[in-house]
Amino acid sequence: MNTLLPGLRALTLTPPLAPMLALALCFPVLGSLPARAAPAQAAPTPISRTPAPSPAADRAAAGAARLSASALLERARQAAGLPQSGLTLLHERVQMSESGERGGAPTYLSDVWTDLAGQRLKMTDYTGDSLDSVHLLTPAASLLYTPQHGTVPVPPQRAEILRWNLRSGVGGLGAASQRGVRLRAAGTQTWLEDGPQPLRGAVLEVTWPDGAAWQYLLDPQTGRLLADRSADKDLGLLTFTYSDPRAASAVKVLPGGAPQALEERTLLLPGGDVLYREQVLTRELNPALPPRTFELPQLPQASGRAQ
Repeated sequence: MNTLLPGLRALTLTPPLAPMLALALCFPVLGSLPARAAPAQAAPTPISRTPAPSPAADRAAAGAARLSASALLERARQAAGLPQSGLTLLHERVQMSESGERGGAPTYLSDVWTDLAGQRLKMTDYTGDSLDSVHLLTPAASLLYTPQHGTVPVPPQRAEILRWNLRSGVGGLGAASQRGVRLRAAGTQTWLEDGPQPLRGAVLEVTWPDGAAWQYLLDPQTGRLLADRSADKDLGLLTFTYSDPRAASAVKVLPGGAPQALEERTLLLPGGDVLYREQVLTRELNPALPPRTFELPQLPQASGRAQ
């Protein structure tokens, strides 16, 4: 799951709404960035160049490329530890620093509920101990709540960015097995070829009932998710990469009370520069759904208001 971009956060303030919409229209790629990406001027984190793939790795990639699309998806689901009964509900707590650097001070903490079966998403963002905003996406509406301004609609372009959270990462792999989704094995590919850390693997392309397509780059030996991106040529310039995930039972609390991350996700530009990083602190698969989960808060009534 990938969280939000400053452009969406700007919608919390009523005056800048029109300029942000104009910015999204003038710069379609920037307007399509996943939410809460760090500012583009953030200094990229150096990455050491990965050695060229070995012959054994090439053979593994060729073997994975011969698998059917459904076999690729099953291998990826097993590598991600998804339940055999299917993934219908995902709950994560995600921490992000706008510096884009490893070890940077956390800026936002998000509590994210994803209802894959119902195509609903609720993202509650905190700055420190204070509620910052709540985004709610359903098939019928996309809304933003802030304590300062109450509830406002999110424009269609931004709603589509929110919808990326239903397609990327573990959630996307879980949703890919639902009815009405088309799968295609797209062969062996190398992503981020011009960057300092090229990634090579088997590509699984998933097309959702609404026609949107997403690509997943899988480790040819294990099926682990290495990276994913939109199959749209304009939006495919942006690539999400994933660290090797830790099992929840192996996560320890670091000195100072900070937990290790289950997974680190990074958004990269075409040249491999880091736009932002985020860490998954906790993850629940098919948890019990608390009452009123997919509802927005209400602004408190003004005191002394006439009945």
